[in-house]
Amino acid sequence: MSEQENSPIDKTTLKPAEENPWYVLATICDDKDPSEYKLVHGSRKLQNHQVWNSFVMDSLNEEQRQIIDQKRPSIMRNEPAWDDIYHDVYERFERRLPKEPFPDLGQIIDLGGICAKQPINFSHFVFPDDIAVDF
Repeated sequence: MSEQENSPIDKTTLKPAEENPWYVLATICDDKDPSEYKLVHGSRKLQNHQVWNSFVMDSLNEEQRQIIDQKRPSIMRNEPAWDDIYHDVYERFERRLPKEPFPDLGQIIDLGGICAKQPINFSHFVFPDDIAVDF
């Protein structure tokens, strides 16, 4: 390993994850405020990956969706349609990060340079090609 890989990260240069629009969207279902309502679709409470995947899937073309359906068919069948949930997701995003624009998949998903208070697990998330991470 290089010396850089062994050196501790200077957390003073990292931004709190809660200030990153991509992180906020990826954790939109987390209960930050006990009075905040749950995001639901039909009768089920949504999880972070379901909201994220609906957001991503809405931007994909038919060929890309078919590839995902072949590799992970449950994603295509279990996620709500973005049109059904986006109003609630936007509203919650605005409350958590009012001064930032809602993420745009036309830009690189940038999760770099953040310091999260909890472990991050993206195992059920679908990501398009352009993503920047450094954690």
